[in-house]
Amino acid sequence: MLKLMALDEEDLRVFSFHLHNARLYGRDMLRQKHSRNFVLALRRFNWEAAIAEAENGQAAEAGSAAAAAVSAPPGQQPPPAKTGKAPPKPEAATDAGMTGAAEIPVIVQFDHVLAVRSYGIDRQQSGQVLSLKGLCFRPAQPPGGIISFLFAEKAGLELKVECIEARLQDLPALRE
Repeated sequence: MLKLMALDEEDLRVFSFHLHNARLYGRDMLRQKHSRNFVLALRRFNWEAAIAEAENGQAAEAGSAAAAAVSAPPGQQPPPAKTGKAPPKPEAATDAGMTGAAEIPVIVQFDHVLAVRSYGIDRQQSGQVLSLKGLCFRPAQPPGGIISFLFAEKAGLELKVECIEARLQDLPALRE
């Protein structure tokens, strides 16, 4: 389970990696003006598990090729080992969607938020699903700036912040 904190632009890039292809409903955003917070509830793809699975798959493939070479009958060549093959791209890494098992519920909170601007997001439309492609920071008045969220659905969100201070925390998966 991830528990991360962002205090600078580099930390936000780490957030962006872990939140790539995360899904959320337009209604799953909350601005708390009195405490100057902005909170998002998302379902992120488990990139760590996908990378580990791809690496384990390559190790297993190399191991089975070695076993085939050892067990090949005398006078016969073992099947050629597959090399230079890229790890399989997880199905969920495509824009087509994610599998339920690969998703992790996560909460992301941004502090010191001065203003929020969005486009293409209908917070009243309960069924609108957004797919996060990434986030970035544009410095303005140091240490502040604009944190921008880009969604696949031609939608976006901008948080004007005094400074970067954010937390990302995985939540336990809900049992169905």
